[in-house]
Amino acid sequence: MKWIDTTNKLEFEDPLGWDLNITPNVSDNAIISLDGSKVYSRTNTSTVMVNSLLVDNGSTFICLSKFIANENITIGSLVGENSGFTPTILIGSAYFSSPSIQISGFLMLSVTFIFYSTIQVNGQGAIISNSFCTKSTCLIFFVDTKVIFFDNSLLKLQNTDTTLLELTFYNESKSNIISSDLFIGKPVILNDRSNFNIEDSLVQVKGSLTINDQSTLSLSNKGYIIVDDVLTMNDNTSMVMLNQSIIHINMKCQVRNFMMNQSVIQSIGNFKGNGDYFKIFSSTVAVIGNLTFNSTETTITTGTIDVFSGGHLSIYNKLIIKSYSTFSIDGDFIVNDHSMVEAGFSRIVISNNGKLLLSPLSNTKLDQIDFDIKNGTLTSIGDMYLSSNTLISNKDRFLLSSNIFETTNSSRIENSGLIIINDIQNNNNNNNNNNNNNNNNNNNNNNNIGNNKSYSIDVNVINNGLIQIGNENYGKNIQVLNYIQNDNSTLLINNNSMITSNEEIKIQGGLVYGNGTFNSSINHSNGNFFSFNQTNQINITNYYIQGENATIIILINSKEDYSKLNINKFASLNGNIEIRISEELIKDKEQQIDIINFNNENDDDINTNLNLESSLSSPLSSSSSTKNGVNFKNIKFNSYNKETGEIKEISEDSDCIKSKSSGKSFSVLVGCNKNNKLSGGAIAGIIIGCAVFVIIIGTILHFRNRISLRIRHSNVVTKMKTRK
Repeated sequence: MKWIDTTNKLEFEDPLGWDLNITPNVSDNAIISLDGSKVYSRTNTSTVMVNSLLVDNGSTFICLSKFIANENITIGSLVGENSGFTPTILIGSAYFSSPSIQISGFLMLSVTFIFYSTIQVNGQGAIISNSFCTKSTCLIFFVDTKVIFFDNSLLKLQNTDTTLLELTFYNESKSNIISSDLFIGKPVILNDRSNFNIEDSLVQVKGSLTINDQSTLSLSNKGYIIVDDVLTMNDNTSMVMLNQSIIHINMKCQVRNFMMNQSVIQSIGNFKGNGDYFKIFSSTVAVIGNLTFNSTETTITTGTIDVFSGGHLSIYNKLIIKSYSTFSIDGDFIVNDHSMVEAGFSRIVISNNGKLLLSPLSNTKLDQIDFDIKNGTLTSIGDMYLSSNTLISNKDRFLLSSNIFETTNSSRIENSGLIIINDIQNNNNNNNNNNNNNNNNNNNNNNNIGNNKSYSIDVNVINNGLIQIGNENYGKNIQVLNYIQNDNSTLLINNNSMITSNEEIKIQGGLVYGNGTFNSSINHSNGNFFSFNQTNQINITNYYIQGENATIIILINSKEDYSKLNINKFASLNGNIEIRISEELIKDKEQQIDIINFNNENDDDINTNLNLESSLSSPLSSSSSTKNGVNFKNIKFNSYNKETGEIKEISEDSDCIKSKSSGKSFSVLVGCNKNNKLSGGAIAGIIIGCAVFVIIIGTILHFRNRISLRIRHSNVVTKMKTRK
């Protein structure tokens, strides 16, 4: 049955409006197809039921009643083109239902509850909200209803609060959600160059969001989308976020060709950026779960990346950081093999036990970067390239197993934590983490391997903490631009490691100890050289200047085990030396131990295995106050007992220790058993022996004289008797 009224005054329920002069019922197929006609349904007391409804040819059906079509509702002809105005159904009722709704015209919504339908929007068809809607007046619910858009069709919701079950878009269809709240209970799928635009709206997808075939997801002007399931972008799709928009991911998210400006990504689940580009301008990426940049090129300009505790950021391919961006790392940040990071005029902060790993085959270029390791670990196995004025400020742990190249000589490392320079395995999932937490020592043996590779550190290194080179198993050779050590700091050189610099190394405080070589000159103005905790041997290939406030510490355990300082060129020894000697050695026979050798450029024994020269010139030519040779301000001796650990101060006034210097060495004469003198016991023995010998000789002479006297007396008596 067809609508025939042309006055636009009769209502849908009025029999006079129909060609059969009866009101359509559940068995009727109602057709409204008069060009420009407008039909109302205002029944509030009963339900309007038809078998089907077709609104076509520029007609408009305004439904304000409870309306049910048993088979289908069609807006616009499915065959051919519409004539005149676009056919429209405007729904303002609390109940509207049909198993199938076909839309080639407009379905306009205000206060609408659509039940148990499959809605298919075709051609130029559209589902739109009434222009008079506000969020408080336009509540739209699609209950158990699936909506599919085809062929340039449109979903436009403005100033509404809408609930949908499931949305699918095909063939360049569009969705514009403006100043609205949209809740989607099941999956949303975009196909075939379709667009989903969210402006100043909140869209929550309880199911998944899938974007395929060059389709686009756009958020602008505080657009906000929450995806509680999985967001997947495939093929050549793209996403755009502008002007304080937010995307919140609770599970897995995979995006492609992503651009955001003044917006925020919040990722609790897994977020992965693929495609040709990932561009972040003046925006924030907050990661609690896993974030992976895997695009051909990821660019961050004046942006902020927050990797929270438990979060994981992984970089593949190329990452470019520009213009005052900030990386705040409380979780894990990994730059993977064959990946490159270029950062300029920005700040990278590692805190709350965060970890940054530069993998072995990665490449990092930093230009005017403030790199602040507050409370966490930077592990650099891949090479770093610094352009100018870059600061790496380490307040916790910096594990360096790579080169740091710099061309302008203006960048620096400031260390107040721990820096370990050694060969470190790329083991992101260290199975020994629990054991390492209980054995957090400087050697870090579980993560070290040894090779002969040398590292260039072409920056100024300022040490206010602890720097360890090599470990007790392997040494390491490094070249630094410049090294300055201040008070309360330590430099530990392990296992014949070598430090090379074309600049004078300045020890202005703290402690330097270990076994290795400085292929440079050293200006030691304050602090201690060597330690009483172990015997040390340091070789210096150029000159060594000791200031009056500096101290050299020498430990002598035996004639084979003692600390030793070898200086290839001249030495100016003007400060303090403290020598600790084993009591056993002091009680032994006297021997000479050379503890400092200098002016040894022609001494083959000292120069064995060095074969190194520094370009530094002698400071004697420019400073008349620097005195060559031994001019110690204070020489202090003490002894120690190996068993009890007792330490006693001793002086050179005794016959057991003496210092000795020459033009090439400073030595210690130690030992109380003199080789060219008899001991006190021996002398006493000799004296007693001599006394006994004198007594024996005196006794013999005494008795000899008495015997001779008796013989003479006997002879005299005999002669007298004979005369008688």
